[in-house]
Amino acid sequence: MSEKVLMQKKTRERLLTAGDGCAFISGLLLSALPIETSWWLLLLLFSFFYVRKRKEMILLSIACIGGTMLFYPDQLIEIVLLSGCVCAWMLVMQLLKRPSYKTLPWFLMLMSGGVAYAMSEPVSKIIVLMLGQFILALDTYRDCGWIRKELQLPDAVYGSLIFIAGLLLMQILNQEYFALLIFVFMLMSVKPAVSILFYLYLEMLMPGLITPVAFGFLLLVSLHQDQPLAMNGLMLVGIAAQGFDFIAIVQGLVLLLLFDLLRTSELPFKGMMERVALSDMNRIAVMNRQLNNFSVIFENLADYYASLSEVESEMLETMAKALSYTANNCTRHQIDVEKRKDQLLDFLDGYKIDVVSCLLEENEEGCIYLELELKELPRSEVEATLMPLLNHVLPTRMELVEKKNNRNYSGLFHYSFISSAPIMIDAYADSIRHDSQACGDSFSIFRYSRFVLCMISDGMGSGEAASRISRSITAIFQRMIASNIPQVEAIRCINKLILSDNYATFDVLNFDRFKKTVTVSKSAACPTYLIRADEVYEINGSSLPVGIVASIEVDSIHVEVEKGDWFLMSSDGIYVDEIYRWIHQRRLGSAKEEVDAMMEILREKERNDDSTILLAQIK
Repeated sequence: MSEKVLMQKKTRERLLTAGDGCAFISGLLLSALPIETSWWLLLLLFSFFYVRKRKEMILLSIACIGGTMLFYPDQLIEIVLLSGCVCAWMLVMQLLKRPSYKTLPWFLMLMSGGVAYAMSEPVSKIIVLMLGQFILALDTYRDCGWIRKELQLPDAVYGSLIFIAGLLLMQILNQEYFALLIFVFMLMSVKPAVSILFYLYLEMLMPGLITPVAFGFLLLVSLHQDQPLAMNGLMLVGIAAQGFDFIAIVQGLVLLLLFDLLRTSELPFKGMMERVALSDMNRIAVMNRQLNNFSVIFENLADYYASLSEVESEMLETMAKALSYTANNCTRHQIDVEKRKDQLLDFLDGYKIDVVSCLLEENEEGCIYLELELKELPRSEVEATLMPLLNHVLPTRMELVEKKNNRNYSGLFHYSFISSAPIMIDAYADSIRHDSQACGDSFSIFRYSRFVLCMISDGMGSGEAASRISRSITAIFQRMIASNIPQVEAIRCINKLILSDNYATFDVLNFDRFKKTVTVSKSAACPTYLIRADEVYEINGSSLPVGIVASIEVDSIHVEVEKGDWFLMSSDGIYVDEIYRWIHQRRLGSAKEEVDAMMEILREKERNDDSTILLAQIK
């Protein structure tokens, strides 16, 4: 996925989402129940979708009003009045610049008491309805981190939808047994406290439908859902207690089957992402363990050969390290993202920035997308304080792409950030052989994730032997970088692997497109020329060639790049005066055009050695 696609995905909402569909279906379900049953649930669901997204509230209203006109047209005024009261309260909170989520539990409690009183309910029922509404609303609005996330319904809302669906089934099929099914689903998917509140509400609507003993037994069974043996044992005891009542036994077996098959992680909008992520992590953990086992095998072989041959022992030890790097890389992406998120939250907490929610994503190319819900942090402070922190903690420079004030939460700001547009690298290379034998120089331009690597290796002498060692170095280095082995470690590893009578120079430019930097590593390589505006800078190294001694110190030079920069790499068959001649004559064309122009200059003289040129332009 490209950076442009990721940005469009996050900054442009889809026409219809899962939340939109859920809101519309909720409205239809509510409209199919009489107002005497649905009003208590309508208050909770309408306020939830109003706070979550205005579009979802509108869809719920359309479905509820349209369904009411179809099923219970005489109740339309009551539906409009109830939803209108919630809307009016939210608007008042906006005008007063008060966070509505803190006041909604109290408002819904008072509203429930007023409606119950108008319906001439007894005082005991009024108290239960008010306390129940308050507890459910408090559970729903205990934080505001769920507002911007993918649809994950709070327990109170999820329980409401299950309850409504069960009541409709009882109403349509005239089967009271569905009441038991309601609470099997509810007890397995929401908190026990939420289930108890809905049981009390059912008792007010249909007294004696489920006895307290039956509900208590189901509650006890659900509390043992993580212990299948105990759960099944309790259900079998309950079935046996029915005696020889065939219908009761069949119903009990159906409930037992539901308890066994139903899992919270398999319910819609309840823990699906966590289950998938856990499955992926299990497979990755197996691969990690297998690679680490092979790494230990090579380490043991290295210990065995230590007294027999130092060279073979070091090679085996290097292979063990390479396998260990690969094993650690299996989980590195997920771990790195979580570590970055934790580190970012720690930094923000240290600066007393109140974070309500944080979403951090990174695609395969290294582009990062960040969403933050912050309290009391205006844009001026974001640019002065937050942006430097983000650029320090995250591996790419970030740009602010969206800023919203949440209308329902005074002082709550929603910010969206994305990695700044990466630099583009236009690179090209070519070689000239000095005789008819194989060219001893090898070059490679390798693109991986957010990196672009430009390499030249010059094997000792010329011909097939020199060509073989230089090709091997560039090919092995590419694979190591693709396995996320650090650049310096990869060069040290290659040095030990090819340690012999042959050796080669090695020159690497590793461009990080998002950080807008280049890391230069040189092993006895010619200078790299940086051409910036009208200035020419030489980048030199002091490391020994690869493969000449058992241990080398690898150069690692970091340079911040700018658009318009040119980097020139060459092998030792090219003279300095030829390089400066090209610099003065260059036409600022593409990398290929400029390399072709350099080749024309090189062909003017007979070459005494293989000659390779590589140009990289920053765009």
